[in-house]
Amino acid sequence: MVVMGDRGENKPVGFAGGRIARGVRTALLVGLIAVSVSADPSVLSDDGLKELHALEEVFVRLVPRLRPAAVTIMGYRSRPGEAARHERTLVNRGSGFVLSRDGWIATHQHVLEGADRFVVLLADGSRHPVIETRFDRRMDLAVVRIEADGLRPAMLEDGHRLRPGRWLLALGNPLGFSETDGQAALAVGVVSAVGRSLTGRFGPQYDDRIYEGLLQTTLDLPPGSSGGPVFDLEGHVVGLATATFAADDETPGVGFVLPIGPGVRSVLRRLMGESAAPGPQTDSSPCPQDRNEEYTTSALSAREDMKR
Repeated sequence: MVVMGDRGENKPVGFAGGRIARGVRTALLVGLIAVSVSADPSVLSDDGLKELHALEEVFVRLVPRLRPAAVTIMGYRSRPGEAARHERTLVNRGSGFVLSRDGWIATHQHVLEGADRFVVLLADGSRHPVIETRFDRRMDLAVVRIEADGLRPAMLEDGHRLRPGRWLLALGNPLGFSETDGQAALAVGVVSAVGRSLTGRFGPQYDDRIYEGLLQTTLDLPPGSSGGPVFDLEGHVVGLATATFAADDETPGVGFVLPIGPGVRSVLRRLMGESAAPGPQTDSSPCPQDRNEEYTTSALSAREDMKR
């Protein structure tokens, strides 16, 4: 069985669902196994504690450095007859990361579904309306654009070459808790396996989408994490939080990440177009078009276009 999706609807979409802190517990368990222990198996040696504290310090220092690139995305829908913004209903929530200094932000396309207005919440707590959305449904990738000063683009690194055992850090908006202050929440885990396929496993409405070459991880990715950045220990974005699968509500889920690679880079560059100022380690060269569906919409008509 697939866990609930980002909108909290009991339907087999399974996008970035799970339970809080499971990934952190798993990561710490991996760390405990990796370090040396004293004659008493229940007590860590001094050397073991030093190694754990050193790893802990890496996480502590990375979070404030990486948070400015992580954003919260909220989708609203107006009911018939509602005109004022404050009367719109929050119908979707997700995460994303800054691609360029002129306002382009990457996320998953399924984060945008069901909404006709979008707001991006930055790490400094400021809120910005989305003025443009572009997406590729088949690849489940999207970019949205805001107007804001001082944006700090993420540094991208190929994640499709990662091997099992590599550490991963995810920042996102799990269960909407980041919507009060914009501070993305941290999840820690490791790569469990590579090259996983989820194509055709999200129900008939998603059979036209491609989910290939995913990273299977121990990351805990509750609803709201979808589209958020997944980093390596060097602070590079190596993937997007995508989905969690679980046998049932009591079974720990498996977190999946779409790794950054040539295909993902190509789609993101194409969606941003030539007007986007690329961030660090982002190739701004023209990319060939493919057969994947691509829509360019204003935030005002996003929902109608997404129905096509």
